[in-house]
Amino acid sequence: MTRTSLLNDTDFAVELDARERPPINLDPHTWTACFRTWASVTPVVPNRHFDGKDRWERAADSVKDACRHIGLPRSAEVVLHPVSVVEGVPHAREFPRLLLRKRDNGRQSHAHAVIVFDRPVTGPVLVGAGRFRGCGLCKPVDPR
Repeated sequence: MTRTSLLNDTDFAVELDARERPPINLDPHTWTACFRTWASVTPVVPNRHFDGKDRWERAADSVKDACRHIGLPRSAEVVLHPVSVVEGVPHAREFPRLLLRKRDNGRQSHAHAVIVFDRPVTGPVLVGAGRFRGCGLCKPVDPR
Protein backbone atom coordinates (compact mmCIF):
# COMPACT_ATOMS: atom_id res chain seq x y z
CA MET A 1 0.00 0.00 0.00
CA THR A 2 1.28 3.45 -0.90
CA ARG A 3 0.40 6.53 1.11
CA THR A 4 0.49 9.91 -0.56
CA SER A 5 -1.17 13.29 -0.30
CA LEU A 6 -2.81 15.72 -2.66
CA LEU A 7 -1.96 19.39 -3.07
CA ASN A 8 -4.35 20.30 -0.27
CA ASP A 9 -2.62 17.84 2.10
CA THR A 10 -5.48 15.34 2.01
CA ASP A 11 -4.05 11.87 2.60
CA PHE A 12 -5.27 8.88 0.68
CA ALA A 13 -4.10 5.31 0.16
CA VAL A 14 -3.53 3.51 -3.12
CA GLU A 15 -3.41 -0.25 -3.27
CA LEU A 16 -2.69 -2.35 -6.36
CA ASP A 17 -5.41 -4.95 -6.97
CA ALA A 18 -3.38 -8.10 -7.46
CA ARG A 19 -6.22 -10.62 -7.25
CA GLU A 20 -5.99 -13.45 -9.74
CA ARG A 21 -9.59 -12.79 -10.83
CA PRO A 22 -10.51 -9.13 -10.26
CA PRO A 23 -14.15 -8.07 -10.44
CA ILE A 24 -15.38 -8.00 -14.02
CA ASN A 25 -15.89 -4.22 -13.99
CA LEU A 26 -12.19 -3.72 -13.16
CA ASP A 27 -11.13 -5.87 -16.11
CA PRO A 28 -10.12 -3.59 -19.02
CA HIS A 29 -11.55 -6.11 -21.50
CA THR A 30 -15.02 -5.39 -20.11
CA TRP A 31 -14.82 -1.85 -21.51
CA THR A 32 -12.78 -2.56 -24.66
CA ALA A 33 -14.64 -5.57 -26.02
CA CYS A 34 -16.07 -5.69 -29.54
CA PHE A 35 -19.90 -5.77 -29.45
CA ARG A 36 -22.87 -4.50 -31.45
CA THR A 37 -24.95 -3.43 -28.44
CA TRP A 38 -23.75 -1.00 -25.79
CA ALA A 39 -25.64 0.37 -22.76
CA SER A 40 -24.80 3.41 -20.67
CA VAL A 41 -23.60 3.10 -17.10
CA THR A 42 -23.46 6.89 -16.75
CA PRO A 43 -26.22 8.91 -18.45
CA VAL A 44 -25.73 10.28 -21.94
CA VAL A 45 -26.08 14.05 -22.44
CA PRO A 46 -27.32 14.84 -25.96
CA ASN A 47 -25.26 17.39 -27.88
CA ARG A 48 -28.29 19.69 -28.11
CA HIS A 49 -31.39 20.50 -26.07
CA PHE A 50 -34.72 19.61 -27.69
CA ASP A 51 -38.24 20.82 -26.93
CA GLY A 52 -41.60 19.51 -28.08
CA LYS A 53 -43.46 16.20 -28.10
CA ASP A 54 -40.79 14.45 -30.17
CA ARG A 55 -37.84 15.71 -28.09
CA TRP A 56 -36.69 12.24 -27.02
CA GLU A 57 -36.79 10.89 -30.59
CA ARG A 58 -34.74 13.89 -31.72
CA ALA A 59 -32.36 13.40 -28.78
CA ALA A 60 -31.93 9.74 -29.78
CA ASP A 61 -31.06 10.87 -33.32
CA SER A 62 -28.50 13.29 -31.88
CA VAL A 63 -26.88 10.38 -29.99
CA LYS A 64 -26.62 8.52 -33.31
CA ASP A 65 -24.85 11.56 -34.75
CA ALA A 66 -22.64 11.77 -31.65
CA CYS A 67 -21.43 8.23 -32.35
CA ARG A 68 -20.35 9.28 -35.84
CA HIS A 69 -18.78 12.45 -34.41
CA ILE A 70 -16.33 10.41 -32.29
CA GLY A 71 -15.33 8.11 -35.14
CA LEU A 72 -17.78 5.26 -34.61
CA PRO A 73 -20.32 4.28 -37.24
CA ARG A 74 -23.67 6.04 -36.93
CA SER A 75 -25.68 3.68 -34.76
CA ALA A 76 -28.66 1.86 -36.22
CA GLU A 77 -30.79 2.30 -33.11
CA VAL A 78 -30.72 4.33 -29.90
CA VAL A 79 -33.22 3.92 -27.09
CA LEU A 80 -33.19 6.53 -24.32
CA HIS A 81 -34.63 5.70 -20.92
CA PRO A 82 -34.24 6.97 -17.33
CA VAL A 83 -33.13 3.52 -16.14
CA SER A 84 -30.06 1.67 -17.45
CA VAL A 85 -30.33 -1.92 -18.63
CA VAL A 86 -27.04 -2.60 -16.81
CA GLU A 87 -27.83 -4.09 -13.43
CA GLY A 88 -26.92 -1.96 -10.43
CA VAL A 89 -26.66 1.36 -12.28
CA PRO A 90 -28.56 4.22 -10.58
CA HIS A 91 -31.52 6.00 -12.17
CA ALA A 92 -30.46 8.88 -14.45
CA ARG A 93 -31.88 11.47 -12.05
CA GLU A 94 -29.51 10.23 -9.32
CA PHE A 95 -26.50 11.46 -11.32
CA PRO A 96 -25.41 15.08 -11.01
CA ARG A 97 -26.21 17.26 -13.99
CA LEU A 98 -22.76 18.46 -14.96
CA LEU A 99 -23.55 20.51 -18.03
CA LEU A 100 -25.53 23.72 -18.47
CA ARG A 101 -27.32 24.87 -21.62
CA LYS A 102 -25.52 27.73 -23.33
CA ARG A 103 -28.65 29.75 -24.09
CA ASP A 104 -30.11 30.00 -20.59
CA ASN A 105 -27.79 28.16 -18.16
CA GLY A 106 -30.50 25.54 -17.59
CA ARG A 107 -29.36 22.03 -16.82
CA GLN A 108 -28.88 19.75 -19.81
CA SER A 109 -31.20 16.75 -20.04
CA HIS A 110 -29.62 13.35 -19.70
CA ALA A 111 -30.81 9.77 -19.93
CA HIS A 112 -29.48 6.26 -20.11
CA ALA A 113 -29.09 4.80 -23.57
CA VAL A 114 -28.95 1.50 -25.37
CA ILE A 115 -26.97 1.93 -28.58
CA VAL A 116 -27.12 -0.73 -31.30
CA PHE A 117 -24.67 -0.68 -34.21
CA ASP A 118 -24.94 -2.54 -37.53
CA ARG A 119 -21.59 -4.16 -36.88
CA PRO A 120 -19.49 -4.85 -33.77
CA VAL A 121 -17.72 -1.79 -32.34
CA THR A 122 -14.62 -1.93 -30.16
CA GLY A 123 -14.74 0.09 -26.96
CA PRO A 124 -14.33 2.08 -24.95
CA VAL A 125 -17.54 3.86 -25.96
CA LEU A 126 -18.17 7.31 -24.46
CA VAL A 127 -20.76 9.43 -26.28
CA GLY A 128 -22.51 12.75 -25.94
CA ALA A 129 -21.72 16.22 -24.72
CA GLY A 130 -20.47 15.10 -21.31
CA ARG A 131 -18.05 12.40 -22.42
CA PHE A 132 -15.04 14.37 -21.14
CA ARG A 133 -16.69 14.62 -17.71
CA GLY A 134 -17.59 10.94 -17.31
CA CYS A 135 -21.05 11.02 -18.88
CA GLY A 136 -22.05 8.60 -21.62
CA LEU A 137 -19.77 5.72 -20.55
CA CYS A 138 -21.15 2.55 -22.09
CA LYS A 139 -20.66 -1.12 -21.39
CA PRO A 140 -21.15 -3.89 -23.94
CA VAL A 141 -24.29 -5.94 -23.36
CA ASP A 142 -25.73 -9.12 -24.75
CA PRO A 143 -28.99 -8.11 -26.45
CA ARG A 144 -30.83 -11.24 -25.30
